[in-house]
Amino acid sequence: MKARSIAVALIFLASATALAGSSVLIGPDPSPTYTLTLLNTWELTWASGFESLVELDYDASSGYLRCVCPGTDSLFVFQTSDPAVLVEVFDLPAFFELPRGVATKGSGSTHWTYVTEGNSEGSYFGYNNGAWMWWTGRPAGVYGMGLDLDTAGYLWEAERFGSVYRYYPGGLAQQFDLETTDADPKGLTVFPVESGTGVAVGYADNGLVEFYEFTSSSEWEYTGSADLPVSVDFLRGLEYVADSGTFYMLGNVGSDFFIYELGSDIGLEAETWGGIKASFE
Repeated sequence: MKARSIAVALIFLASATALAGSSVLIGPDPSPTYTLTLLNTWELTWASGFESLVELDYDASSGYLRCVCPGTDSLFVFQTSDPAVLVEVFDLPAFFELPRGVATKGSGSTHWTYVTEGNSEGSYFGYNNGAWMWWTGRPAGVYGMGLDLDTAGYLWEAERFGSVYRYYPGGLAQQFDLETTDADPKGLTVFPVESGTGVAVGYADNGLVEFYEFTSSSEWEYTGSADLPVSVDFLRGLEYVADSGTFYMLGNVGSDFFIYELGSDIGLEAETWGGIKASFE
């Protein structure tokens, strides 16, 4: 059950004696609609001929964006300022099957990269200091899409049947409901908000991004939605980049892949960006 922080106000009109002292029940206001603004567009010409690219991840320690290709079991690293510039390609180990998501946190000896798989075992892997760790039983299983890490080291992942999971690697999971249950979530990203953790979820082909807040008391609240400012055939990844205070989105139009930088009015102020970046390192 979703916790809501919407108060229902019962307003009594002092001047309503002529109306036999009737009261007026005011229902909850509709959820606010946010605005996303298209700032930049880059075509990923280096991905020409690929059948699929999925996920989008920002590695704050390097300042680069990353995504994965299930068809080649590869991880691609590219510039944030110009994603058309490919920096590096990593071939994932032979034990990988259909990489589905990637998320990174930390730097140096505390730098972790997590990669999920689209297999029936719900496998996922963590890479740290030159070694891979392996877990099975991922809560979203084969239906998981979109992956990110919060500042406490918890993984967040969307699931195609209308849920979001928060879980610590190898540990138990919390499950939350999405507002939209008849669409396919493909991108998820977390970002800091005053009350705790903000979560944005983008859907494959309905042109919508929804926003949620997760508080320190484990309450899950839907706070509103925004229409995409650009038309794509499929949204394939969504990531908040703390350095710029903007969202980046991976999508395709036909067989061509694009990265879009999106501004927003969700309330993050420019002077907080340095602190936000530090909280994710």
